[in-house]
Amino acid sequence: MDYENKIENKNDFYLKLRNSISNWLNKNRKSNISEFILLAPDLFYFFWKILNEKNLHIDYKIKIGLYLSYFISPIDIIPEGIIGPTGFIDDVYIGLKLLNEILNNVPYEIIEKHWPGDINILNNISEIIMKINNVIDSKKIKLIKNFLIKLKI
Repeated sequence: MDYENKIENKNDFYLKLRNSISNWLNKNRKSNISEFILLAPDLFYFFWKILNEKNLHIDYKIKIGLYLSYFISPIDIIPEGIIGPTGFIDDVYIGLKLLNEILNNVPYEIIEKHWPGDINILNNISEIIMKINNVIDSKKIKLIKNFLIKLKI
């Protein structure tokens, strides 16, 4: 997919993050979570853009704001600042759980309008969540699930 055509500002955080992760993956494709890490910039961009939707319920806007705060925070369950881009896996997992909730409650056209990545991903969210759940350490999954409970996701 040509992500650059869907992105308004070619120098924005989305493209910088996508390129950084892509370059890292090209050198380090040995990880069993590599295929999921590249969802991090898609999720960040999606949630950033959907916040501007006038018809999006305030409860979702609050959850999205909390998610974006978690995403950019250097302090999280699996810190990318310490272990590199594989540390985005918790951000991806949480983002997918939130996206799944939104997919079930917000008109698809709104989601499709803001999703910058492969549209087929939106049809496979539950499957991707299960795959990530199987590769992350169970203690970390427990911490992530506790965080999701606090977010009411």
